Amino acid sequence: MPTRLQRKDFDFRFRLVWIKEIPYQEFLRTGKPELVLLGILGDYGDVAPETVMVEIVHELRRLAPKGSERELRLQQLHILSNLHDLQLIFQHIMQNISEVIDERKDPYFQRGEQIGFEKGIEKGIEKGIEKGIEKGIEKGIEKGIEKGITDAVEKILLRFPHFSDAEVADIFQLPVERVSAIRKGLAARE
Repeated sequence: MPTRLQRKDFDFRFRLVWIKEIPYQEFLRTGKPELVLLGILGDYGDVAPETVMVEIVHELRRLAPKGSERELRLQQLHILSNLHDLQLIFQHIMQNISEVIDERKDPYFQRGEQIGFEKGIEKGIEKGIEKGIEKGIEKGIEKGIEKGITDAVEKILLRFPHFSDAEVADIFQLPVERVSAIRKGLAARE
């Protein structure tokens, strides 16, 4: 990035400072929530990222009144934590001090909840369809078997009217009452 602006009437130079060169503590000392946030992008020195994140969250809690500003700042911190691959640390800290932010208002939570809800519906529909198909096949097979048995018994009764219900029942391994009901049905149709 250029560090000099040269025009006809003036020549301006400046030193470009990379935010990672500024100790994170400098941002914490500002007393301004919007600047405290930038501490996440600063130089941690020998301090563990977890410790830096905890210090920033505690400072934001101290500076930002409860409510929408605090939630906004913590959402911004969440976004900035992604730049340093600190999402898991942020989530862990937020779980330990869950009173800081109402997760239900967090847009990432809401999006995840919506995706989960949609996937749950899809899975439910898929399972319902599978169960419906299985039940339909079972019922279809049962009805097909019933129809096949009834048709076979009717053919035997029509072809061999002298067979008793007990003899036909013995051939098909059916209760005699069933064969009697099929014979009565045949007689009613004729």
